[in-house]
Amino acid sequence: MKILVVKSFTSLTSVGVLSRALAKRGHDVHLLVPGEHTDVAAMRAAGIRVHIMPFSPTFFGRAESVARLTRLLRAERFEIAHLNLARARLVGRLAATLAPESLRVVSTIRGLEARYERWTNRFDDATVVVSESVRRFLIERGIDAARIERIPNAIDLEALDRIPHDRHRLHRELGLPLETKLIGMVAFFRPHLLKGHRVFFDAAKMLADARPDVHFVLVGSNLSKGGFNKEYFKRHAVEIGLEQRAHFLGERNDIPEIMSSLAANVLPSFREGCPMVVLESMARGIPTVASDIDSIREIVADGESGLLFPAGDSATLGKLLGSLLDDPVHARALAARGRERVESAFRSTTMAARYESLYRRLLDAKPVRARAWSGA
Repeated sequence: MKILVVKSFTSLTSVGVLSRALAKRGHDVHLLVPGEHTDVAAMRAAGIRVHIMPFSPTFFGRAESVARLTRLLRAERFEIAHLNLARARLVGRLAATLAPESLRVVSTIRGLEARYERWTNRFDDATVVVSESVRRFLIERGIDAARIERIPNAIDLEALDRIPHDRHRLHRELGLPLETKLIGMVAFFRPHLLKGHRVFFDAAKMLADARPDVHFVLVGSNLSKGGFNKEYFKRHAVEIGLEQRAHFLGERNDIPEIMSSLAANVLPSFREGCPMVVLESMARGIPTVASDIDSIREIVADGESGLLFPAGDSATLGKLLGSLLDDPVHARALAARGRERVESAFRSTTMAARYESLYRRLLDAKPVRARAWSGA
């Protein structure tokens, strides 16, 4: 099949995993993104053709994006257009209405966001969600349940396992004693607090007061110039006395190597779809501590493959992290079962096979776009 994967953000994460997995299955995979990135370079290295097209937030910019994407769809005669993120879904669905009827449109919704869905979802031949919680979210917002299919995010375990483990790589980079315990959080800094950075710092302060051997690692760049960005939390770290123990690494393309140096990885989000960082830490064999929210509960069994705490409860988070540091045998057992969980349910080969099966079913069926304009 000839497949165009569209994402309106340059950091690819799960989209990159899927694109590579589909290419390995023999499909002619193209990628459309708004700009260059190390993830994009990796796609080219994997033999995936990349198209660059900005996704403007303005009305006229969107109109230009629709026109450019329409020309690409007509010229390349793709069989599948697979859309990811809100701007890509809007532009891709509109462009598809002007594309050859042979094209089938698939959207994957990876989080609790439904911009434009009520007006444009009917142009999808299929809408995929990455978790049951996202499925319920869309249904509550008026999307027909019969149009939704669940395919979780996944990990390329074979590629991950080719990356050597070095428990002290990050210690050497940061100039820290090898016995230092590193607690990590990997997440973009956003204009809001829904990723839980404040919760992480509250727990970090509690833990730091009791354990001088613990440092904290934050990986991620800014998604906005203002709000609760990296600079905000650097100031916050100074205010609470953690400026020497909180390390801001920025955006990195060596997440597996960083995780190998962590005593635990934390995701204190208030809402998620199917968080890749949880799957990545579990697959890497790192103890995972995360918010007890619906989507994470679909991945992590509390006390078996990781530890969960009530969202926003920094005191419990701090206690759980302390318990892991005090009981390394239990921490290793949790990490091992986390790895087993990913092996059994979140392999990229399984994810790609499910998408491939969906694509084939759609190609055998009549496209929905012919009926969408009439409302039938």
